[in-house]
Amino acid sequence: MATLLAPRPAVKATRPGASRPAALDGPAAPEVDGSTWEIGPDATDDQWHAEQSTDHHFDGPTPDEVLDGPEPDWDGMADESATLDRLCAGCLL
Repeated sequence: MATLLAPRPAVKATRPGASRPAALDGPAAPEVDGSTWEIGPDATDDQWHAEQSTDHHFDGPTPDEVLDGPEPDWDGMADESATLDRLCAGCLL
């Protein structure tokens, strides 16, 4: 016979009167040497890094150039795939 248990109480905020859930009720980011550290890079830091890293650019095609490029040889790729399938199955040995 199954035992019935009373439902568990809902999770409550850790501070009385807090309107946020308990997971968001943590301490603020620590202050170190007058700066507050947060998750993720600052936008000005990103800009500075981009300006310093001028020799690390991708010289390949842009997405628009790829989409406007020639259509792949689908029939040739299908033939190659079928040949590889037969080779793996031992039919071409």
